[in-house]
Amino acid sequence: SFAEEPQHAWGYLNLHDTANQLVQLINTQFKRPRFKVTCEPDQLKWYCESASLKQALTNLMMNAAQSIDDNGLVMLDIKQTSSGGVAIKIVDTGCGISEANLKRVFEPFFTTRPEGKGQGLGLSVAYSAIEKHKGKLAINSREGKGTVIEVRLPVLKEQEEEKSASNPSTKSL
Repeated sequence: SFAEEPQHAWGYLNLHDTANQLVQLINTQFKRPRFKVTCEPDQLKWYCESASLKQALTNLMMNAAQSIDDNGLVMLDIKQTSSGGVAIKIVDTGCGISEANLKRVFEPFFTTRPEGKGQGLGLSVAYSAIEKHKGKLAINSREGKGTVIEVRLPVLKEQEEEKSASNPSTKSL
C-alpha cells in the first residue's frame, strides 16, 4: 500500500497505480476537488526511490487540493517523454499563488496558510525529492486562476544499467 514503502528503496514504481492510489488517499481528506488522472503509456513504470517520489507527488497533489474552495478540478497528467524520461503535470483550478509568494514556495517553513494549518514543508520536501532523482520542478501560477506544476524526470544511469543487465546483448565471435 501507499504508506508501507521502505525508506531509500530503489526500484520500479507503477506511476499509473501510484497516481490512482494517491487520488483515493486525498479524496478521504478533501471532498471539494474533482480529480482527473491520465497516464501514457497506461502502465508506465519508473525507476526511482519510491518513498520519496510518492511523498513528492503526495505533497504536490495535497497543495493543489488545498487551494480549491469549491467544486474545482485537479488534473494529474503523466507521460513518458521522447527521451525516455517522465513528464508529470499537475494543474489545479484553485486560488493560485501571488507573484511575491511564488518566489518563496520552495523555502522550508514558508506557508501562506493560517498558523496551525500548515508547516510550509510540502513543496520544499517535494523539490528535494525531485532533485534527488536529477529532475526539475517548475511552478507557474496566477492569483485567482490556478496553478500548473511541471516535473521532469530524466532516465537515471542506474535505470539504464538495470535495463541492460536484464537484456544482455549477445555477441558472436
